[in-house]
Amino acid sequence: MPMLDGMLWLAVLLVWPGADGPAKEKDVVKASTVHLRLIEQADVPAQVSGILTSIPAKEGTLVAEGDVVAQIDDSDARLSADRARLDLQIASKKAASSLKVSVAKNALTETRFAKSRAELELEAAKRMAENEAPIKYAKRGLEVATSHLKRAQNSRKTLAASVSDNEMDNLLLNFEKMTYEADKADYELAVARLTERVKKSDIDSLELSIVQSELAVQQAEEDAQITGLTKLVKQNELAVVERDLERRKITAPLAGMVVQVLHRRGEWVQPGEKVLRILRLDRLRAEGFVQSKDLESDLMDAPVRVRVALPGKPEAEFAGRIVFVSPEIDAVNSQVRVFAEIDNPKFELRPGLRVEMTIDAKAKK
Repeated sequence: MPMLDGMLWLAVLLVWPGADGPAKEKDVVKASTVHLRLIEQADVPAQVSGILTSIPAKEGTLVAEGDVVAQIDDSDARLSADRARLDLQIASKKAASSLKVSVAKNALTETRFAKSRAELELEAAKRMAENEAPIKYAKRGLEVATSHLKRAQNSRKTLAASVSDNEMDNLLLNFEKMTYEADKADYELAVARLTERVKKSDIDSLELSIVQSELAVQQAEEDAQITGLTKLVKQNELAVVERDLERRKITAPLAGMVVQVLHRRGEWVQPGEKVLRILRLDRLRAEGFVQSKDLESDLMDAPVRVRVALPGKPEAEFAGRIVFVSPEIDAVNSQVRVFAEIDNPKFELRPGLRVEMTIDAKAKK
């Protein structure tokens, strides 16, 4: 009889509708004490001191990340930026111009050509100074003319009619001509020797000019480098003033809703002073607890469903995923804290709401 009772109980358990319930329940985990919290919020501060000239964002305004939500007076900063841009334009033109370097290099090239030409002229002058043939020829001609004149004079002393007056005049003229030619040859040789010395001096001067021209090229190249560095300095200065100008725009650090404006137009603000408060509402965090016994499956990244009864509307359901499972288990109630991020594109959910959350432990990405 006891054996029959045991078989009957076994049959009841096998056909009981909820006999396979626990196995299915493990696929879905229900979290407790679930509240919606903000994932992101920001108290937007002023970065510089100044007077607020405009606050386009109002309470309830939806803003995108980077939108200008307030403006600090930037008139002085704009003038500084304009001046920095002009300085940069001037520096850029100077840096782009290679005129000084080109002029210096051309001057060096011309000086080198002049030296080469002077060296050729020196060689020519040296040869002329060493060439004594013309003076020797002129002196030999003078000796011959002198000899002819003396013979004619001696002949006339012996016999007056032996040499006519016309012949004597020609001989005297030729003697004077040869004397002039000898003096001229002597003079030209002296000039050639002086010219040689002058050409040597010219080459020395041109060598000095070449050194000076090389230094001028180096100076021009260094000036060009300094001009390029000056351009970089002006670029940095412009970046600084533009950054200062940009910091006078108070921009939204995140997309969300402006929920508090702490200052009004015309008020003075200091760096770090809060001007607005922005909340991100399109994605919220559901924070709750699950029993440690339900952690047989890894819940990380598991899909969740959040149900909530909204005022004046039927119960709604929202999707999300688990983003955090605490490694700690509460020693008192054996609960584990979990976070899920919930999409809230229409802003129907509000931070602080209490919701119901179920976790699909088996359906992960």
